[in-house]
Amino acid sequence: MFTFTDEKFSGPLDLLLQMIEGDTVKITDVSLMHVTDAYIQHINASATIDESEMADFLIVAAKLLYLKSKELLPQLVVDEEGGEDLARQLKMYEQFARMAEEVKEMLLRRRFMYAREPITIKATGFQPPKTLSAHKLGVVMTDIAARFKPMKLDEVRVQKIMSIKEKIDAVQDLLQTFKKATFKDLIADTKSRADIVVTFLALLELVKTRNIRLDQREHFDHIYVETT
Repeated sequence: MFTFTDEKFSGPLDLLLQMIEGDTVKITDVSLMHVTDAYIQHINASATIDESEMADFLIVAAKLLYLKSKELLPQLVVDEEGGEDLARQLKMYEQFARMAEEVKEMLLRRRFMYAREPITIKATGFQPPKTLSAHKLGVVMTDIAARFKPMKLDEVRVQKIMSIKEKIDAVQDLLQTFKKATFKDLIADTKSRADIVVTFLALLELVKTRNIRLDQREHFDHIYVETT
């Protein structure tokens, strides 16, 4: 940011303009040649040229030149249209500069709020057109219902599984005839894994009540079942 310094002022150029317009500093005490030389040195010392800053300098410098011309040459006739255009640009510049400072303060505070006009939502019920009749509504609903095809579910047959009580009776009947059998023999006629599980649970119940005895001579050998 460009700042100008001389014997009576030190600070931004727009502040100098505000002080001159407020009669705090006299325009005749400011050397515009020194202002121009200082800005040229500022540009030469900068790594990059800020086009926005340069435009701001030209506007403020033009205003300073205009004020000093009026002060030194009061008899000079100035183009009113050009003066009004310059005044309008300077006014816009002041507004943008003020808004920029306000935005800067908002960013530093990190407090953001975006307001909007309240939205009024009126709760309304069903408002059919005046030409709608019960017959027309029925036709529409029938047409909608016809578009939905009935869902066909896969047919699943539930297999009947022998209960543990029934399996216990079957095992006892078998052992009364053969006296001894293997677990493989007992599940030979089973049709599902559920039947095998029921058979195994029936054997555990019979062992618990000491009605049968289980015997397995080697690992992974047949499990023999016999009455006690």
